[in-house]
Amino acid sequence: MRRVGVGAEKPEKKSTDAKLKKEIKDLKALNEKLQAENAALKEENEKLQPKE
Repeated sequence: MRRVGVGAEKPEKKSTDAKLKKEIKDLKALNEKLQAENAALKEENEKLQPKE
């Protein structure tokens, strides 16, 4: 085990890391939901476009 000298940075708390991992997981889920919604709206938009 190494000693931490005066003025040395202390390692970040693990709880912060866990919170960030949870936030990333939530954002990925939201991203997937929005991508699916976007695809559905794109499909609907193509149907509504007048044929040229």
